[in-house]
Parts: sequence; C-alpha cells; structure tokens
Amino acid sequence: MTVMIGLAEHTEAKLRRLLKERGSSLSAFVRAAIAEKLEREAKKPTPYELGKHLFGRYGSRLGDLASNHKKYLKESCVPSIVVDAQRNSTDCDTGWSGHDRDSSAR
Repeated sequence: MTVMIGLAEHTEAKLRRLLKERGSSLSAFVRAAIAEKLEREAKKPTPYELGKHLFGRYGSRLGDLASNHKKYLKESCVPSIVVDAQRNSTDCDTGWSGHDRDSSAR
C-alpha cells in the first residue's frame, strides 16, 4: 500500500532529524508507528468492558424489569389526592396534573 501525507514544515524537520539520528528510513518509521497504533487500538476496552463493574450493581432483582417496566411503574405509583378536573385523572395515570401540590402532602 502506498500512502501520501502532508506534514507541517516543523514536523517534517523534526522527523528528518530523528530518522537521521536513528539511522532509520521513513518507511520503516511509518510502518512501526502504524503497527504501534494498531496494537494500542486493539487494547482499548470496549464500552461494555468500561462499564461492566456497574452493570447490575444497583439491580432491582426483577429479571423482567426491562420488558415489564410499565407494569412495575404502575404498581409502584400511588394515586395522588390531586385530581385533574379537566381530564378526571390522577397524577399516577398521566403524570403531574399541573396543579400546585400542597407542600404538606409531600
């Protein structure tokens, strides 16, 4: 594979000095740099690996929570005394009714 890249003048000058000091060719340097980068990328953890210590840590112990979340939410919701007069529904059914709540009821 042939690759062409453009470098800033100061970067090219640094690279040429380094290659001269090492007695190395540009091709060998680029091959080594690419191999090093590929190796580093292969060692990068996956998103799962980064978070696996957190998964299930605060679990609900409900094996079907993801598929039955609405059922569990409805079961855990206690209807509010505040009723939306227009919709005739409680906070639990539709979300907050829009009326100010009595601070003593909290």
